[in-house]
Amino acid sequence: MKLKICLLLIVLNSSFVFAQNGYAYYKKQLSSGDDEITNEYMKQALKRLKSQEYELSFNKNSALFKQVEEMSVENNPVVEAFTQSISQFTGEVYFDRTKKLVIHKNDFSGTTFLIQKNNVNWVLTRDTLKIDKYLCYKATTTQTIENSEGLHKLKITAWYVPEISLPYGPDAFGGLPGLILQLENNGILTTIKKIEFLNNETLKISLPTKGKEITEEKFNAIVKKTFENRKDNKN
Repeated sequence: MKLKICLLLIVLNSSFVFAQNGYAYYKKQLSSGDDEITNEYMKQALKRLKSQEYELSFNKNSALFKQVEEMSVENNPVVEAFTQSISQFTGEVYFDRTKKLVIHKNDFSGTTFLIQKNNVNWVLTRDTLKIDKYLCYKATTTQTIENSEGLHKLKITAWYVPEISLPYGPDAFGGLPGLILQLENNGILTTIKKIEFLNNETLKISLPTKGKEITEEKFNAIVKKTFENRKDNKN
């Protein structure tokens, strides 16, 4: 009996190792209802946001998060701008587990930047939530953002699944002892739609090399200065 149990554990562990390659697909929506939204452009943007899909391709050492490209359709540029702003995500995010790096490849003001993200200081809790068939655990963190109205502290909540012990997640958030299946950040809820494991294939994911390497602090300073200049030019 003990021999059978050991063999079963070996098989299960081997299966999981081979299954550390695959794709996780996410959707985005408001964390609260949108009944009070009256702006027509905003309504259209929220509708479009719900139809968008985001893909996390992963292997045991690295991952890539990006929006899934849609079929070419004509969209109102104002609606597109609203949608992009609401989603709180543009570009591509690369995770390198061995180097402990998270790189956000993003275009801003005509320049491609390779932004090295700071480590996230998570607070782990014992709270649990069942998402699909997975038992997830809660982790929280606080981030400070600065805009035209000053400094704001935002609480971010992630639900991760230890059963899938990969330190990746949506929107450049990771570093937890399990894949993030749900993320709530500044009123936007990003939730897993489905996970596809590849048992007989290893995905190749490489860190980007084309772009201006920069720290997160320096990139935020560039964005702040650019918007301040635009504001001054309008006055």
